[in-house]
Amino acid sequence: MKGVVLAGGKGSRFTARKEKQLSRIGNQRLLDIIYDKLDRSELTDVYVAVSENSPETWKYCRKKDIKMIRTRGAGYIKDLQDITRLLKPPFLTTASDIPFIKPNHINNLIKMAEKNDFDGGYTVVIPKKLFPEKVDRDDTFNYMGVEVAPIGLNIVGKTDKEKKIFTYNPKLSININKTEDLTYARKVAKKTLVANKNKK
Repeated sequence: MKGVVLAGGKGSRFTARKEKQLSRIGNQRLLDIIYDKLDRSELTDVYVAVSENSPETWKYCRKKDIKMIRTRGAGYIKDLQDITRLLKPPFLTTASDIPFIKPNHINNLIKMAEKNDFDGGYTVVIPKKLFPEKVDRDDTFNYMGVEVAPIGLNIVGKTDKEKKIFTYNPKLSININKTEDLTYARKVAKKTLVANKNKK
């Protein structure tokens, strides 16, 4: 299965001068963090979707020889339409602002999709009750009596049918829409790094 990092949105709520996906967490750009996780997963190929909304990201990907797909940058649905002109479903997509995604999250979703006789798509969601205190999301919805939010990890299927898949890792609720979110993600990443060092 192939994968696409969605990096062509307007990012209108992110007020820093730099394009959101080129911001740094630690010594890595957000785009590199996400791309690396996909590249180390079981995906066969990884692309970055760019648009006229993300000219610096296009230049950055070109410099690093990363495969790109040009989209209209007109919203998730229309950008998916552009991607499906080049990639045949099923394929995996991730947002470019979910820094705590890991290869095993991607691999688990791929395996689930491949073993099930289902030609629709998958959306990974997390219950709101698991959000860390500093996480403030405005995209929650009710699913099977539980208030959830999408984490930004999906599989686009051959049909419009869709299944929701639950995850229970609180860090996967952290996505970067605003500069305050970036500040919080940096703090979490730093604490995680210190905790990992103390385990050694």
